[in-house]
Amino acid sequence: MLNRLFAGFLFALTASSIVVATSAQSAPTLLWKITSGSRTLYLTGDTQALLPLDYPLPVQVEQAFKQSGELVLEGDPGADSKQISALIQQYGLLPAPTTLNDTLDVSQANLVKRAFAEVGAPFGKVEPLRPWLAAIVLTQAQFARLGCDPKQQETEYFYKLAKSRGLPFTALETAPKQLELFADLSQTLQVTWLTVTARQWPQTASEQQAKRQDIVQAWRTGNTDALSKMLTREFDGQPDLYRALVTDRNEAWFKTLERRLATRGAPVFVLLGAGHLVGIGNLVSMLEQAGYGVTQL
Repeated sequence: MLNRLFAGFLFALTASSIVVATSAQSAPTLLWKITSGSRTLYLTGDTQALLPLDYPLPVQVEQAFKQSGELVLEGDPGADSKQISALIQQYGLLPAPTTLNDTLDVSQANLVKRAFAEVGAPFGKVEPLRPWLAAIVLTQAQFARLGCDPKQQETEYFYKLAKSRGLPFTALETAPKQLELFADLSQTLQVTWLTVTARQWPQTASEQQAKRQDIVQAWRTGNTDALSKMLTREFDGQPDLYRALVTDRNEAWFKTLERRLATRGAPVFVLLGAGHLVGIGNLVSMLEQAGYGVTQL
């Protein structure tokens, strides 16, 4: 179960006047056309919050993918499950006899236990985990409670389409790199990540569904202000955690995207967690500030 939940979060992750064929009257969505000379990147985000009823995707996004000759994702959905399992054993488990409860104070422990109870995941099952991995498992369990399957999100959708078309695929971070990044966080930041995750969703099922719908609506209509408030609220007052999980990674990815923009070739379709495209230090703003053409489609 842990491998499935972890892989779902890790590779689906803690979201322009596009194509000539797109109608000029199409409403904007969470998609940008980034240009430099003759090179084009299409940059869009995955919220992890889609249900089957949210398909088809906005026409601009589908058309951008059809015109692209390469897919770039945050992680690798096709990573070897045995390798991931071994890495989780190496980086994600606490040394016995230490348990997750031992890493939390009383108020933190009560908060986290309540959050796991709300999603129907017994706390005892996650007690061997380091706080960063417990945060990931809790996030995926929160989405799963709403019916959101990682296999139904944009990342998996476009990864399968790319494989069927034989498109080249690039992961910005390998599984070992992502795991090392999370495992290298200080224990204080790991516990902070877990506790803010425990506070992320409202308690009642109706409020949770309403929040999911709000996220999807803002994503579909390209409402970056609303998405920023919803997707980055958990980091309020936690600049060190936000820097480690978001802005530091954005800066590294920015360099990779710059290299793509500096070369010739077909358009590149880039799909990242939506939280990397809104809020402070987001990739869209970084590209715009660097002088590239940036148009929301």
